[in-house]
Amino acid sequence: MRNAGRRRLTATSSDWAPRQYTAGVVEDAAFPERSVRPRLWLVRHGETEWARMGRHTGATDIPLTEAGRAQAEAVARRLAGIPFAAVRSSPRSRALDTARLAGFSDRVETDEDLVEWDYGADEGRTTEEIRAERPGWSSWQDLRHRRRTNPTPPARGDLRRMARRGVASAFGGRDAKHR
Repeated sequence: MRNAGRRRLTATSSDWAPRQYTAGVVEDAAFPERSVRPRLWLVRHGETEWARMGRHTGATDIPLTEAGRAQAEAVARRLAGIPFAAVRSSPRSRALDTARLAGFSDRVETDEDLVEWDYGADEGRTTEEIRAERPGWSSWQDLRHRRRTNPTPPARGDLRRMARRGVASAFGGRDAKHR
């Protein structure tokens, strides 16, 4: 079973709890006791005003609400005592503030490869507002459409490239093929 033990990534405005993803075991033949299973923890930023209102947020730097700050502090309690080799965040204030309030002020590093995509003219609008003009609109479909019609889309690449950049960043890789 190839996918046994893997968790499915979901992210909704109310799904802010930390998620742990485990990669395959890294074997150390010389020192089997050092064999480790790398883990990646993903924490979505806390609530923002736009997220609460269902507005698409990417490039716009929207701060956390009081509820978002409380969510980040709850993450701190949940992750207390877990050793982290690295902590990386988007440079957007909502993500950085979440990392800091979650107790990682002393070592959070920002990485442009972790920013959300740019919704372009749809930034700040709700799905309902967009669908009133473009029935059946989906952010995933729109991302593919922008890639085909604009060689340098504001979304900074297709979904696969975005995912590779995020994973490479999370595990400290800076391989050019992921850019």
